Amino acid sequence: MALENKDDDIIEINLKELVTSVYKQKKLIIMITGIIVVLTAVFLLITKRPVYEATSSVVLNPPTTVATRFGEYKFPSSNVFSNYIQYITSDAVLDDLIEKYSTKEVVLDRKKLRASISVEYEDRDNYDKDDKDTKVFSNKINVKVRNKDALTAQQMNADLLQWYDTYMRVTNKKMALDDFIKSYEIAIKTEEIAVEQDQLILNQKKALLSTMEPTFTLKKGLVSNPSDAIRYAGSLDSSNDVINEEFRNDDYTKLNSECVDRESKLLEAKQKLEKNQRLYDQLIAENDTFTKAVEDKNYNVALNSVLDVFKNSMHVTMSASIPDTFVPRNRLKYTAIAGIIGLFFSLLIAVCRYFWHKN
Repeated sequence: MALENKDDDIIEINLKELVTSVYKQKKLIIMITGIIVVLTAVFLLITKRPVYEATSSVVLNPPTTVATRFGEYKFPSSNVFSNYIQYITSDAVLDDLIEKYSTKEVVLDRKKLRASISVEYEDRDNYDKDDKDTKVFSNKINVKVRNKDALTAQQMNADLLQWYDTYMRVTNKKMALDDFIKSYEIAIKTEEIAVEQDQLILNQKKALLSTMEPTFTLKKGLVSNPSDAIRYAGSLDSSNDVINEEFRNDDYTKLNSECVDRESKLLEAKQKLEKNQRLYDQLIAENDTFTKAVEDKNYNVALNSVLDVFKNSMHVTMSASIPDTFVPRNRLKYTAIAGIIGLFFSLLIAVCRYFWHKN
């Protein structure tokens, strides 16, 4: 059997020849790179228009506890300052901006809008003495909104802060309503059980009291319990006529005092229960009104004076003004990247042409 020998095709690369070939095509490389850079620059001029940035300054003073007529409301311990900042770009706040500023020509979405908003902490001059590497931030923040139109940027910044304040007040009022409703439900149930038990005990004591006499005489004692009466009479001066003398029944007095005391406490418990029930009914009515008002976006009704626990927690120290200068859009960076890509692409073409002619 004859063996068939086949030689593999081998391409020898001469680096000097390759470099020389690529160098000879420098005009082509420059032309391709230039075309890509020019096209990129034109594209950036069309799409990456200058944007304006409106800036406002806000001071946040979120409370920890608030006194209300329903009791003291304590804010959740998990609500740290950074969490309040995150709510600025929450979906609920952005949706109101999208609804107002979206048009047929400009359709906004959460991603685009969130990218146009930035929040910056304002550093304090002092640092933590125990930890020099830990910087202490103040409760003052700068809110920046970017837009292609200067007036729109300023208006969006103002609306963003207004809706953020409304959202925080609505959210915290709902939390306070739910917290108090739950607390009052538990308290009322506990008090009802306690009142029922105290009433039962009081009735039993009164029933026992009705079988006792507040006073007694030896004459009555001889009839009801002769042995005790004789023993008691023996301790007295026999010269005195005490057979009809009335004596206070200490057991009756003690039991009667217990009944009076328990009756007084029971009355206080009933009054407290009635008060809590009345406040609970007010909470339920307020919750119904609040829920309907929020659904209808009637925030003036929703944020009345009842349990508006986050009110006055945000203060705008500097309102956004209409910006008169635009913010650079990093066109040079994108153009430089396009130049590098164009150079790489043109070199690839030059190398391919070299191998094409060689073979």
